[in-house]
Amino acid sequence: MVLSSRNISCTRYNFHMRRRLFTLMPFLSLLLCAAAVALWVRSYWGTDYLDLSSPAGSDSFSITHHTHGVCWTRGDIRLSHAEQTLYMHKTPSPKLDGTGRSTWGWGRLGAGHMGSEPLPADSVWSRLGFHSYRRGEMSSFYDIGEQGVALPAWLPVVIFGVAPALWLARRVRTHRRIAKGFCRNCGYDLCATPGRCPECGTKALPADSVNLARSL
Repeated sequence: MVLSSRNISCTRYNFHMRRRLFTLMPFLSLLLCAAAVALWVRSYWGTDYLDLSSPAGSDSFSITHHTHGVCWTRGDIRLSHAEQTLYMHKTPSPKLDGTGRSTWGWGRLGAGHMGSEPLPADSVWSRLGFHSYRRGEMSSFYDIGEQGVALPAWLPVVIFGVAPALWLARRVRTHRRIAKGFCRNCGYDLCATPGRCPECGTKALPADSVNLARSL
C-alpha cells in the first residue's frame, strides 16, 4: 500500500504534536505541583477557598442557598456541599423559586475561623488525612448543614510530581548513556558504529560523537 504525501505529512504532524505534548506535560505538571505545594503550606495559617452558591428557594422570612466548595485548611483539601438558611426577622425576604443565577466566590480566611476545626483522627485512613464528615450549626439568624470529604493536601503534590520526576530521571539516564558512549535511546554500545545505533536505528547527534570520543 502506497501512502500519499498528504497522509505522510499528517502522520509527521501528529507525531510532532504528540512529541510536543509529552514535552510540555512535565512542565505543566511541575507548575501544578508548585501550586499544590503553596496551597498545602498556606493551609496551616489560614484557608483558601473556592465555592459556587445557588439559590434554593425562600419564604417570607428566610432565604436558602446550596453551596458546593473546595478549601485548603489545616493540611486538608475539603470538598463539601452545604445548605445555608438565613432568617430575616424584621425585613421580609424577596421571593425566590430556586431558579436564580449561581455565583462564584473565592478568597482567603484567617486562621481559627468557624469551620476550620481539625477533623477527628479515629482510624488509619483519617490519620493519613482521608475523612468523611458532617457538621451543622444553628443560631437565631441562620442554619447551616454541611457534609463532605477531606483529602490530604500532599496527595496532589505527589500526583503532579510524578511526571516531572520521571522526566528528570529520563534526562539523567540519557545524559549518562551519552557520556559513556551508549545510544541515547536504547543504551547500546556505539563504539563500533558511532554514527547510528545498529540496535534501534537512532542517529547519533554531534554531541554524542564528541562524548563517544572522550570515552574512548
